[in-house]
Amino acid sequence: LTILSFISFFLALVITYISISYIVGFIKYSNKNILRAVGKSLNFADQIIPAIITYSLNIIYLAFVYIQFRYLFGGHEYAASQGIVYSEYAIKGFWEMIVVCFINFGILYLLIGKFSLSTLKSKVLLLPSYIIMIFSSLVMIYSSHSRLSLYESGYGYTIDRLIPHTFLIFIFSIFILLAVVLFFKETLRNKLLIIGTFIITNTFIAGFAIFPMDKFIVR
Repeated sequence: LTILSFISFFLALVITYISISYIVGFIKYSNKNILRAVGKSLNFADQIIPAIITYSLNIIYLAFVYIQFRYLFGGHEYAASQGIVYSEYAIKGFWEMIVVCFINFGILYLLIGKFSLSTLKSKVLLLPSYIIMIFSSLVMIYSSHSRLSLYESGYGYTIDRLIPHTFLIFIFSIFILLAVVLFFKETLRNKLLIIGTFIITNTFIAGFAIFPMDKFIVR
């Protein structure tokens, strides 16, 4: 490990801490303003609002997976049948998938933190929709992982191929955290979500800063 690696690690921790603190504070401040604006006209105890949001998105995601199943998991056979090279097959739709996953995370983060899962009604109505949404995101992540793996198995590793691949590990960990916190009590769920996100983010940035990528590629 070099001094530069430690400096990068320290700066990554500082920047991550400031970023997470700002995002969490912004969300809390926005929620307070929304509550003041709508007053008593909007009942946050009503589970219909998050159910409509999540189930609508789930229908879209499941329909997409069903229609595009061969594209998502076709592998070498699909690329050969379509006459496209591995690089095009691996990269196509990758950044769109990243954006969708972050949108899903933001929606789930706000809904899990705002709407209670303590009653039987909320568990029956909301818990399946959250799980399906997380599962749909994991399916898209796995699809990107398999396509990148196919690309790397054919042409080897480069920095441009490794960076997106390692980023998938970060997103995968975030969604696993979302799935885990669903089964904790209300008093612990928000704290675990914030602390877990902070730890995963810092671990990823720190690992990325000290990981000997060039040596890995050569080996």
